[in-house]
Amino acid sequence: MAGGPRVVHVALATVLFLGMVPGSAAAPGVRDAKIKIGVHLPLTGASPVASSTAPKGARLLWKWLRLKNHPVHGRHGRVLVRNDNFNPSQAVAVCKEMVEEKHVFMLTGMPSHSGNVDQMTACARYARSVGVPYVSIGTTEMPLKALRTYFAVTVTMPDQSSLLADYLTEGRSRRNDKNGILWFNSPAYKETHTSIARAFNRRETPFDYDRSIPNQSGSAEAQQAVQEMKLAEIDNVVVLVTPIFFLQLLSAANSNDYHPLWTGPGLTMTSTDDVARVGCGDANLKARFLSPLPATADRAAFDPAYDKAVRKIYPEEHPTDAFLWQGWATSKVLRSMLDRAGRDLTRKGFVRKVERARGIRTGILPPIGFSPDDHFGGRGTYLLKADCQTDAWKTIEKITRR
Repeated sequence: MAGGPRVVHVALATVLFLGMVPGSAAAPGVRDAKIKIGVHLPLTGASPVASSTAPKGARLLWKWLRLKNHPVHGRHGRVLVRNDNFNPSQAVAVCKEMVEEKHVFMLTGMPSHSGNVDQMTACARYARSVGVPYVSIGTTEMPLKALRTYFAVTVTMPDQSSLLADYLTEGRSRRNDKNGILWFNSPAYKETHTSIARAFNRRETPFDYDRSIPNQSGSAEAQQAVQEMKLAEIDNVVVLVTPIFFLQLLSAANSNDYHPLWTGPGLTMTSTDDVARVGCGDANLKARFLSPLPATADRAAFDPAYDKAVRKIYPEEHPTDAFLWQGWATSKVLRSMLDRAGRDLTRKGFVRKVERARGIRTGILPPIGFSPDDHFGGRGTYLLKADCQTDAWKTIEKITRR
């Protein structure tokens, strides 16, 4: 046939350009020996993460697996990291660039000290629009429920709300305690506040003190809130604020001789030992926070290979770095998901197989399981305590979702 060889060559060139493995239906970003994973996080902006260690955390496990020659179905992960500037529009822009120009197979978001919820939600919505899997630590639920390609690998804020309410009412036999909640009046914090308030109301233990304050609050607002809570004799205070403002609260509480139990959900306070270290300047500090990850101080009990990997791959860093630990833990889940998805990897096939995966275990995170109707896979969380003898967070309990 005239022109036949030329047609074949053009078709082959098209396949290679699109990032496909010749002779297979593999997705963009997938090669015989490599898979590309895109990560976005706020290296700059209103709530930046540690700019050097967060990208290293995202790459740590994959570099370690390559060093040990432990591929996933013959493939090693290559991680691309982009700065979303703590801005939803920028998050979409960098996710689009990684998908459409760099041809990553999947996307994931890494939160900052104060969360990255809006940015991760925006990128997850974009990912759904183009059929790209998106995996993250659990945050909110409502904006993400309808996104078929989205998976949360730890308990969400609504689930943590129920666990927190159980802890403060039943598990600690504190039904006669007075509970308060102090929260920043922003959309992300407001949704979490609503979820927590409902959980306490369901247990017939409504908050005795419930106050929102502006995001830009400082020491004056901290003093006022502490004085109000002391006057109301609040025993347990749930805080939905930034670590910086939390430390201002602790300073105000110390000066007013007020020492409640400080508590709350999520990674916000426990993502760094700095909060425990500075907060422990008050010898009477009592702080217990939920966390999807165990404390870095306890890392050897959950994964002894982690320290070895840090020393070998990034000897300039210390294993107690929270972003190295978080990146390692979430990458282990991604590896398990890719293993479940099989050798003949496509985006649709990944979603189809992972949403039927049960009992995903990494040794660090609590067991994870999905169903076609529930892509929020976390089944438990940890309770961390500020240990003022070591100025660090310590893991004291695992709490399982009912």
